[in-house]
Amino acid sequence: MQLQQIHYVLKVHECGSFSAAARELFITQPTLSQQVMALEKELGVTLFIRHPRGVYLTDAGEEFIFYARRILNEVSSMESSMGSYAAQSKGLVKIGVLWVFAYLGIADVLSGFRAAHPQIETSMKVNGSVMLLNMLQNRDVDAIFFISMEQGIQRSDLYAQKLMENDMVAVLPADNPLAGLEVIHYGDLGGQNVIMPSRDSTIYAPVLGHFQACGITPKVVAESAQTDVTMACVASGMGVAFISSSNAQVLKSEKVVLRPLRPTIKRTIYFATLRDTLVIPAVRMLADYVREYPFPLSGS
Repeated sequence: MQLQQIHYVLKVHECGSFSAAARELFITQPTLSQQVMALEKELGVTLFIRHPRGVYLTDAGEEFIFYARRILNEVSSMESSMGSYAAQSKGLVKIGVLWVFAYLGIADVLSGFRAAHPQIETSMKVNGSVMLLNMLQNRDVDAIFFISMEQGIQRSDLYAQKLMENDMVAVLPADNPLAGLEVIHYGDLGGQNVIMPSRDSTIYAPVLGHFQACGITPKVVAESAQTDVTMACVASGMGVAFISSSNAQVLKSEKVVLRPLRPTIKRTIYFATLRDTLVIPAVRMLADYVREYPFPLSGS
Protein backbone atom coordinates (compact mmCIF):
# COMPACT_ATOMS: atom_id res chain seq x y z
CA MET A 1 0.00 0.00 0.00
CA GLN A 2 1.29 3.44 -0.96
CA LEU A 3 0.29 6.84 0.42
CA GLN A 4 -0.51 7.88 -3.13
CA GLN A 5 -3.06 5.07 -3.40
CA ILE A 6 -4.67 6.15 -0.11
CA HIS A 7 -4.91 9.67 -1.46
CA TYR A 8 -6.49 8.37 -4.68
CA VAL A 9 -9.20 6.47 -2.79
CA LEU A 10 -10.07 9.54 -0.73
CA LYS A 11 -10.28 11.70 -3.84
CA VAL A 12 -12.60 9.23 -5.61
CA HIS A 13 -14.83 9.18 -2.55
CA GLU A 14 -14.89 12.99 -2.32
CA CYS A 15 -15.63 13.46 -6.04
CA GLY A 16 -18.12 10.60 -6.32
CA SER A 17 -16.63 9.26 -9.57
CA PHE A 18 -13.35 8.13 -11.06
CA SER A 19 -13.57 10.59 -13.95
CA ALA A 20 -14.04 13.66 -11.70
CA ALA A 21 -11.29 12.48 -9.35
CA ALA A 22 -8.91 11.89 -12.26
CA ARG A 23 -9.43 15.46 -13.49
CA GLU A 24 -8.61 16.92 -10.05
CA LEU A 25 -5.57 14.67 -9.71
CA PHE A 26 -4.34 15.53 -13.23
CA ILE A 27 -4.03 11.86 -14.20
CA THR A 28 -5.96 9.71 -16.67
CA GLN A 29 -9.03 7.81 -15.53
CA PRO A 30 -7.57 4.40 -16.54
CA THR A 31 -4.45 5.11 -14.45
CA LEU A 32 -6.57 6.04 -11.44
CA SER A 33 -8.80 2.98 -11.85
CA GLN A 34 -5.78 0.70 -12.14
CA GLN A 35 -4.21 2.09 -8.99
CA VAL A 36 -7.39 1.66 -6.94
CA MET A 37 -7.97 -1.84 -8.30
CA ALA A 38 -4.38 -2.79 -7.45
CA LEU A 39 -4.94 -1.59 -3.88
CA GLU A 40 -8.20 -3.54 -3.60
CA LYS A 41 -6.41 -6.66 -4.85
CA GLU A 42 -3.59 -6.16 -2.32
CA LEU A 43 -6.06 -5.71 0.55
CA GLY A 44 -8.33 -8.50 -0.63
CA VAL A 45 -11.47 -6.33 -0.33
CA THR A 46 -13.66 -4.20 -2.58
CA LEU A 47 -13.68 -0.54 -1.59
CA PHE A 48 -16.14 0.84 -4.16
CA ILE A 49 -19.34 -0.33 -5.79
CA ARG A 50 -19.07 0.95 -9.34
CA HIS A 51 -22.04 1.81 -11.61
CA PRO A 52 -22.67 4.22 -14.50
CA ARG A 53 -23.87 7.06 -12.24
CA GLY A 54 -20.87 7.00 -9.94
CA VAL A 55 -19.35 4.99 -7.10
CA TYR A 56 -20.39 4.11 -3.56
CA LEU A 57 -18.33 2.86 -0.67
CA THR A 58 -18.65 -0.68 0.59
CA ASP A 59 -18.59 -1.34 4.35
CA ALA A 60 -14.87 -2.05 4.02
CA GLY A 61 -14.54 1.17 2.01
CA GLU A 62 -16.21 3.18 4.79
CA GLU A 63 -13.72 1.86 7.35
CA PHE A 64 -10.82 2.38 4.92
CA ILE A 65 -11.80 6.06 4.56
CA PHE A 66 -11.86 6.43 8.37
CA TYR A 67 -8.29 5.17 8.70
CA ALA A 68 -7.11 6.85 5.49
CA ARG A 69 -8.06 10.29 6.79
CA ARG A 70 -6.31 9.61 10.07
CA ILE A 71 -3.16 8.41 8.28
CA LEU A 72 -2.97 11.39 5.93
CA ASN A 73 -3.60 13.82 8.79
CA GLU A 74 -0.74 12.23 10.73
CA VAL A 75 1.51 12.39 7.67
CA SER A 76 0.64 16.06 7.25
CA SER A 77 1.42 16.74 10.92
CA MET A 78 4.70 14.85 10.60
CA GLU A 79 5.71 16.85 7.52
CA SER A 80 4.86 20.09 9.32
CA SER A 81 6.87 19.08 12.38
CA MET A 82 9.87 18.02 10.28
CA GLY A 83 9.60 21.31 8.41
CA SER A 84 9.87 23.14 11.73
CA TYR A 85 13.06 21.28 12.54
CA ALA A 86 14.44 22.00 9.09
CA ALA A 87 13.59 25.69 9.50
CA GLN A 88 15.31 25.65 12.92
CA SER A 89 12.08 26.76 14.59
CA LYS A 90 11.85 23.69 16.80
CA GLY A 91 14.18 21.43 18.75
CA LEU A 92 15.39 20.14 22.11
CA VAL A 93 18.96 20.29 23.41
CA LYS A 94 19.97 18.22 26.45
CA ILE A 95 22.86 20.00 28.18
CA GLY A 96 25.24 18.70 30.84
CA VAL A 97 26.76 21.31 33.16
CA LEU A 98 29.25 21.43 36.02
CA TRP A 99 28.26 21.69 39.66
CA VAL A 100 29.84 25.16 39.68
CA PHE A 101 28.23 26.37 36.44
CA ALA A 102 26.52 29.32 38.14
CA TYR A 103 29.89 30.69 39.32
CA LEU A 104 31.39 30.48 35.84
CA GLY A 105 28.74 32.50 34.02
CA ILE A 106 27.41 29.42 32.22
CA ALA A 107 23.93 30.03 33.64
CA ASP A 108 23.97 33.41 31.88
CA VAL A 109 25.00 31.72 28.62
CA LEU A 110 22.08 29.30 28.78
CA SER A 111 19.63 32.06 29.71
CA GLY A 112 20.87 34.12 26.79
CA PHE A 113 20.52 31.18 24.39
CA ARG A 114 16.93 30.56 25.49
CA ALA A 115 16.10 34.24 25.07
CA ALA A 116 17.66 34.34 21.61
CA HIS A 117 16.02 31.07 20.52
CA PRO A 118 12.74 30.68 22.44
CA GLN A 119 11.62 28.01 19.98
CA ILE A 120 14.39 25.68 21.17
CA GLU A 121 13.72 23.73 24.36
CA THR A 122 16.59 22.97 26.72
CA SER A 123 16.96 20.49 29.55
CA MET A 124 19.88 20.41 31.96
CA LYS A 125 21.72 17.74 33.95
CA VAL A 126 24.35 18.63 36.57
CA ASN A 127 27.42 16.49 37.27
CA GLY A 128 31.20 16.46 37.50
CA SER A 129 33.45 16.69 34.44
CA VAL A 130 34.34 12.99 34.23
CA MET A 131 30.69 11.94 34.40
CA LEU A 132 29.68 14.65 31.93
CA LEU A 133 32.10 13.26 29.34
CA ASN A 134 30.68 9.77 29.89
CA MET A 135 27.13 11.10 29.53
CA LEU A 136 28.07 12.79 26.27
CA GLN A 137 29.73 9.64 24.95
CA ASN A 138 26.62 7.62 25.87
CA ARG A 139 24.43 10.29 24.22
CA ASP A 140 22.53 10.94 27.44
CA VAL A 141 23.17 14.62 26.71
CA ASP A 142 23.79 16.52 23.47
CA ALA A 143 26.41 18.98 24.73
CA ILE A 144 28.41 19.66 27.89
CA PHE A 145 30.35 22.35 29.70
CA PHE A 146 33.25 20.67 31.50
CA ILE A 147 36.68 21.17 33.05
CA SER A 148 39.86 19.73 31.60
CA MET A 149 43.46 20.07 32.68
CA GLU A 150 44.52 19.75 29.03
CA GLN A 151 45.34 22.84 27.01
CA GLY A 152 43.67 21.30 23.99
CA ILE A 153 41.20 18.49 23.38
CA GLN A 154 42.75 15.84 21.16
CA ARG A 155 39.77 13.53 20.67
CA SER A 156 38.74 13.50 17.02
CA ASP A 157 35.12 12.64 17.80
CA LEU A 158 34.65 15.80 19.87
CA TYR A 159 33.89 19.31 18.74
CA ALA A 160 35.31 21.37 21.61
CA GLN A 161 35.51 25.10 22.26
CA LYS A 162 37.84 26.58 24.86
CA LEU A 163 35.79 29.09 26.85
CA MET A 164 38.03 30.30 29.65
CA GLU A 165 40.88 29.29 31.87
CA ASN A 166 42.01 30.35 35.30
CA ASP A 167 44.51 29.36 37.96
CA MET A 168 43.82 27.43 41.10
CA VAL A 169 44.41 29.46 44.26
CA ALA A 170 45.00 28.49 47.87
CA VAL A 171 42.13 29.52 50.15
CA LEU A 172 43.14 29.89 53.81
CA PRO A 173 41.38 30.93 56.99
CA ALA A 174 42.14 34.60 57.57
CA ASP A 175 43.81 33.81 60.91
CA ASN A 176 46.07 31.06 59.50
CA PRO A 177 49.76 31.99 59.95
CA LEU A 178 50.37 31.29 56.24
CA ALA A 179 47.84 33.99 55.30
CA GLY A 180 50.64 36.53 55.57
CA LEU A 181 52.52 34.99 52.65
CA GLU A 182 52.13 36.56 49.21
CA VAL A 183 52.34 33.17 47.47
CA ILE A 184 51.65 29.68 48.78
CA HIS A 185 53.91 26.79 47.72
CA TYR A 186 52.86 23.21 48.32
CA GLY A 187 55.94 22.81 50.45
CA ASP A 188 54.52 25.44 52.83
CA LEU A 189 51.52 23.21 53.59
CA GLY A 190 53.31 20.36 55.39
CA GLY A 191 51.41 19.73 58.63
CA GLN A 192 48.47 21.92 57.59
CA ASN A 193 44.93 20.57 57.60
CA VAL A 194 43.90 20.29 53.95
CA ILE A 195 40.50 20.16 52.27
CA MET A 196 41.13 18.26 49.05
CA PRO A 197 39.04 18.37 45.89
CA SER A 198 36.82 15.34 45.31
CA ARG A 199 38.66 12.27 44.01
CA ASP A 200 36.29 12.29 41.03
CA SER A 201 37.35 15.80 40.01
CA THR A 202 39.98 16.65 37.42
CA ILE A 203 41.80 18.75 40.04
CA TYR A 204 42.49 16.03 42.60
CA ALA A 205 45.36 14.28 40.80
CA PRO A 206 47.38 17.44 39.99
CA VAL A 207 47.06 18.75 43.57
CA LEU A 208 48.09 15.41 45.06
CA GLY A 209 50.94 15.15 42.54
CA HIS A 210 52.40 18.48 43.63
CA PHE A 211 52.28 17.43 47.29
CA GLN A 212 54.05 14.19 46.43
CA ALA A 213 56.69 16.07 44.43
CA CYS A 214 57.47 17.99 47.64
CA GLY A 215 57.65 14.77 49.65
CA ILE A 216 54.52 15.70 51.60
CA THR A 217 51.59 13.48 52.48
CA PRO A 218 48.76 15.98 52.88
CA LYS A 219 46.84 15.95 56.15
CA VAL A 220 43.41 15.58 54.58
CA VAL A 221 40.51 16.49 56.85
CA ALA A 222 37.85 16.55 54.13
CA GLU A 223 37.20 16.10 50.41
CA SER A 224 34.58 18.19 48.64
CA ALA A 225 33.25 18.67 45.13
CA GLN A 226 31.00 21.53 46.20
CA THR A 227 32.78 24.89 46.01
CA ASP A 228 30.41 26.67 48.38
CA VAL A 229 30.78 23.87 50.96
CA THR A 230 34.57 24.01 50.61
CA MET A 231 34.60 27.77 51.17
CA ALA A 232 32.38 27.42 54.24
CA CYS A 233 34.77 24.80 55.66
CA VAL A 234 37.74 27.13 55.17
CA ALA A 235 35.84 30.04 56.71
CA SER A 236 35.16 27.92 59.79
CA GLY A 237 38.90 27.25 60.17
CA MET A 238 38.90 23.58 59.10
CA GLY A 239 41.88 23.91 56.80
CA VAL A 240 43.39 25.08 53.51
CA ALA A 241 41.59 24.40 50.22
CA PHE A 242 42.26 24.69 46.49
CA ILE A 243 39.67 26.47 44.35
CA SER A 244 39.71 28.14 40.95
CA SER A 245 40.31 31.88 41.13
CA SER A 246 36.98 32.73 39.45
CA ASN A 247 34.92 30.66 41.90
CA ALA A 248 36.92 31.83 44.90
CA GLN A 249 36.45 35.49 43.97
CA VAL A 250 32.69 35.02 43.83
CA LEU A 251 32.50 33.22 47.20
CA LYS A 252 35.24 34.92 49.23
CA SER A 253 34.47 36.56 52.57
CA GLU A 254 36.41 38.42 55.24
CA LYS A 255 37.01 35.09 56.98
CA VAL A 256 39.23 33.76 54.18
CA VAL A 257 42.17 34.94 52.13
CA LEU A 258 43.13 33.93 48.60
CA ARG A 259 46.73 33.41 47.65
CA PRO A 260 48.40 32.41 44.35
CA LEU A 261 49.47 28.77 44.37
CA ARG A 262 52.81 27.50 43.09
CA PRO A 263 53.36 25.49 41.00
CA THR A 264 50.44 26.87 39.04
CA ILE A 265 47.56 24.60 38.06
CA LYS A 266 45.53 25.94 35.18
CA ARG A 267 41.94 24.85 34.89
CA THR A 268 40.32 25.14 31.44
CA ILE A 269 36.57 25.26 30.81
CA TYR A 270 35.35 23.77 27.54
CA PHE A 271 32.09 23.44 25.67
CA ALA A 272 31.86 20.17 23.75
CA THR A 273 29.55 18.04 21.68
CA LEU A 274 30.08 15.00 19.50
CA ARG A 275 30.94 16.05 15.97
CA ASP A 276 28.25 13.89 14.42
CA THR A 277 25.65 15.60 16.65
CA LEU A 278 26.28 18.96 14.98
CA VAL A 279 23.98 17.89 12.14
CA ILE A 280 21.08 18.49 14.55
CA PRO A 281 20.06 22.14 13.96
CA ALA A 282 19.32 22.92 17.63
CA VAL A 283 22.72 21.58 18.76
CA ARG A 284 24.51 23.50 16.01
CA MET A 285 22.67 26.68 17.03
CA LEU A 286 23.85 26.23 20.64
CA ALA A 287 27.43 25.62 19.49
CA ASP A 288 27.29 28.76 17.33
CA TYR A 289 25.86 30.81 20.21
CA VAL A 290 28.55 29.61 22.64
CA ARG A 291 31.29 30.33 20.07
CA GLU A 292 30.15 33.95 19.75
CA TYR A 293 29.56 34.48 23.48
CA PRO A 294 32.05 36.96 25.03
CA PHE A 295 33.64 34.74 27.67
CA PRO A 296 36.51 36.37 29.59
CA LEU A 297 39.44 34.09 28.76
CA SER A 298 40.93 34.69 32.19
CA GLY A 299 37.74 33.52 33.85
CA SER A 300 37.76 36.61 36.08
